Amino acid sequence: QADRPKLLVHEMYPVNRKSDDKQFAWAVVAQSIGSGKMERYTIRLPLFKTAPVQVGQIIKCLKYEMYKQWYTITSYQVLC
Repeated sequence: QADRPKLLVHEMYPVNRKSDDKQFAWAVVAQSIGSGKMERYTIRLPLFKTAPVQVGQIIKCLKYEMYKQWYTITSYQVLC
């Protein structure tokens, strides 16, 4: 259970607004170390700029919000 919020980042790509095509977030495809499930998460740019993430890193999701079927990480820590 303790490893469920730990996520191994497999893929990242920018997310742009439809109205002006400007990037507002990063889509992160990551696998939970605890459950093994792959999921797509969104990390908004202001948060991403404070703690950048790269493919292959492990992050710990501290807080998230869910809108319909989309997960938005609102707080995280880069572990390695």
